[in-house]
Amino acid sequence: MKSIRRTRFCFVLLIVVFICQPVWGQPADKYAEQIKIFEEFVKTKMEADRMTGLSVAFMKDDFVWAKGYGSADLENQVPATEKSAYRLASVTKPMTATAIMQLVEKGKIDLEAEVQAYVPYFPRKPWPITVRQLFGHLGGISHYKNYDLEGHIKENKSTREAIAIFENFDLVAEPGTRYNYSSYGYNLLGAVIEGASGQSFGEYMRQNVLAPLEMTDTRMDDPLDLISNRVRGYQLVEGKIKNSEFVDISSRFAAGGTRSTVVDLLKFAKGLNDQKILTEKSIALMYESMTTKDGRLTDYGMGWGTNDGHGRFFVSHSGGQQETRTILYNYPTKNLIVAAGCNFEGGDPSLYAQRLVALILDEPAAIRTYTGDKINDALLSGAYFVYGGGLTYFERVRQPMITSQAELAEAFAYFNKFVNRPALEADYNKALQIDPNLESAKSALAKISHQGSK
Repeated sequence: MKSIRRTRFCFVLLIVVFICQPVWGQPADKYAEQIKIFEEFVKTKMEADRMTGLSVAFMKDDFVWAKGYGSADLENQVPATEKSAYRLASVTKPMTATAIMQLVEKGKIDLEAEVQAYVPYFPRKPWPITVRQLFGHLGGISHYKNYDLEGHIKENKSTREAIAIFENFDLVAEPGTRYNYSSYGYNLLGAVIEGASGQSFGEYMRQNVLAPLEMTDTRMDDPLDLISNRVRGYQLVEGKIKNSEFVDISSRFAAGGTRSTVVDLLKFAKGLNDQKILTEKSIALMYESMTTKDGRLTDYGMGWGTNDGHGRFFVSHSGGQQETRTILYNYPTKNLIVAAGCNFEGGDPSLYAQRLVALILDEPAAIRTYTGDKINDALLSGAYFVYGGGLTYFERVRQPMITSQAELAEAFAYFNKFVNRPALEADYNKALQIDPNLESAKSALAKISHQGSK
């Protein structure tokens, strides 16, 4: 009898332990109130936005929550869940960047090498283009030139065929001199990965990024494959919800050719924060804004947008293409990651993600104030970005930008030269531009401001 009672007790204990384990989509007491408020917001906003389907997830310290809303497939009445698989679009770029940095650490890629060292078939241009420049959208590579043609490709493309689409385009600027967001530049980085590793882009990603982080629901998108929990995409046409146009995104392979879940996006960002697949040095480099040759910050590092929101340091990337809109926020110093995806081309998942960030951190995700006067707005913006940039820098590296009174005086002299009413009233547009001919301007910019020119 004692043996039977012990068995029953153990059985009941196992049930209790199982029930008490964290379950995706089930709010725990710790953030129950924030999640309740968020879900009320989601309900109201989805109706206003006519959002078809949405999945959202966040990780704060060791707490993880994820849930879907609306429909993954309207025609077949399939609800969206945390397991719904969305096209990631440009949220693919941080993953491509991670693969590049792995190969840099292995000595197989030199960031200062010309791209032809790894992609010999790419035509040489009037100026050399380095891997580092491609990383930060500083390579002068064009974005889509004729989206009516380049954005509606129906057939599968190999890497060589994808590169051929833009390989003969003229550069938009001398490399290093101008920030120009370019998905084609990231496709070229995908070809660099293949040349350096000897593997296809997809195979390298599976073995070296996805598998180590247990991202089992992330893969290259393929219209012919059977993909679990694949969502259908929708668009608004003349006020009516319609299916998205079919587009084969293999031509966007390293720039936006993947499909995944919000849960896997948390795993990806967490893996970087925990230095599971890259060193601390490499990650810090990815999270640092690049600069043009004349010292202008771009607010884009290596595969990530570098941001300061309300003085908080975070990196992010958004994505948008047929069938999808996505966003990934990573606040490394706050141990907070938020991911969201929707299957409605008219949707904006960042608005939902920002609301969640604000609730979890108990502060605005960003502060935007307006006076109604452009001079006052410029003065306010200058002060805000300098102050926010300084706070962000300190939060990221735990030390101030300026370490001497001489540096402080130099910084404020430069700031006061442009951020003042007489200068703005005399020549508003010039006052908003940074003087690239002053060495002190470059130094001051790096010390007191995180606001780049794009």
